[in-house]
Amino acid sequence: MFYNYFLMSIFVSSIGCFLYEIIDPSIRVNNINRSQILANYQKMLPTVTGNLVIAYPCFSIMEKNLVFDNLVFDNLIFSSDYAFVNTMLWYLYFVYYFFAWVVLTDVFFYLVHYMLHTRRLYWLHAKHHSFRYTHAVGAIYSSVFEFLVGNLTAGGLPIYILSIPQDYVKIIIVIASVFTSAISHSGFKSVSKGHLTHHLKYKVNYGLVFLDRVVGTKN
Repeated sequence: MFYNYFLMSIFVSSIGCFLYEIIDPSIRVNNINRSQILANYQKMLPTVTGNLVIAYPCFSIMEKNLVFDNLVFDNLIFSSDYAFVNTMLWYLYFVYYFFAWVVLTDVFFYLVHYMLHTRRLYWLHAKHHSFRYTHAVGAIYSSVFEFLVGNLTAGGLPIYILSIPQDYVKIIIVIASVFTSAISHSGFKSVSKGHLTHHLKYKVNYGLVFLDRVVGTKN
């Protein structure tokens, strides 16, 4: 089930980052102590829990209506009598689908994120920016609208457009969930500079990978 992959990825990466910063607060970019870390998590948890509950029906709908299931995909592609050939095809097609998904998701996420920084819509995004220095679980600390449109829709719509097979979708969900929590929002010195810069400067680094460089908002 797609939701299980999302939930476990967010849970494991967030718990791992939490334990790491509790054990060694100096890993963080900003200088805060353990009590402040705990207070921040306590503030975020009710909203995060609510968004995790809301995510369940969204992932269920996605899974039930995904056009390209594994059976069809396997019959079309992996018909060779040689296991090595089928394995190579599996990885090659994953690279293709993953790269295409990253490009489309970057475009959708950038557009939504940029619009949420306009004066009329920023109130829908303000909760996420209430922490200038983020924590891993803060990846989904946001208004319901932002979570549904900016996170789930921005990442889910390309899956429908590309008709990505379900086994690949599961891997993409895990990669995306771990990336947004442990990398983009952990607040650790060694990994979270790109998105952290966005939280500090607001008007840069709206996207995920490519688009900021293309339109000149990369910092």
